[in-house]
Amino acid sequence: MPHHPPHARRTAPAGPADPGDTDLTGRRTPSVHGTAPVPPNPDADPAAEPLLTLPQVLTELAVPRSTFYRWRQLGDAPPAIRLPNGQLRFRRADLDAWINAHTDLVPETHT
Repeated sequence: MPHHPPHARRTAPAGPADPGDTDLTGRRTPSVHGTAPVPPNPDADPAAEPLLTLPQVLTELAVPRSTFYRWRQLGDAPPAIRLPNGQLRFRRADLDAWINAHTDLVPETHT
């Protein structure tokens, strides 16, 4: 096994990870110990609300990742924000508006 000098070793970047983050494979990144989620402030500006992660959106919509990405390809997915690292984030207001726009108010009848 070759010996690599200490300066050649790869290390993880310093700094805390967002507890809600996932890497590009969908695995959760390590969370920061001792941090607790901040409860939402009803008087806060909606644009300042924490962004939702893809796993949170998938859970809320009860769809698999493959379905969600097919919706994105078809242009029929909720609006997303792509971060520089490639991850997607969603505004709560955008997701709620998308759900409302896709709510079927008239039950389908089969004849």
